Amino acid sequence: MMDRDKTINMKQQILDKSVQLFLRKGYNGTTIKDITDAVNITKGAFYWHFKSKHELLSTIVAHYESTFTDAIIPAVKKIEGSFLTKMKYSHKWATDFAYTHRDLCVCYLTI
Repeated sequence: MMDRDKTINMKQQILDKSVQLFLRKGYNGTTIKDITDAVNITKGAFYWHFKSKHELLSTIVAHYESTFTDAIIPAVKKIEGSFLTKMKYSHKWATDFAYTHRDLCVCYLTI
């Protein structure tokens, strides 16, 4: 169980550091070496979790979609009222999400 937790934690660290690097250096400007240095892992450890930088990016996009898009739709559907009421709620929901997931949102919107 401990090895599984360690593996999940390392994968999350790779994702988190990659988002930060993509924000700072851009996707094309960030190398696998930049990522492995930031996480303090070997290239082999990186490739254990991701086949390529493209797969890493796809995982980041999928994470954004699952945490934002897949969550906002049912949240807005639960709100009673007019279209305007739902729009105001979705704007507040999206703003709160962006505040708590700033790096993920900016990374997603700039890639």
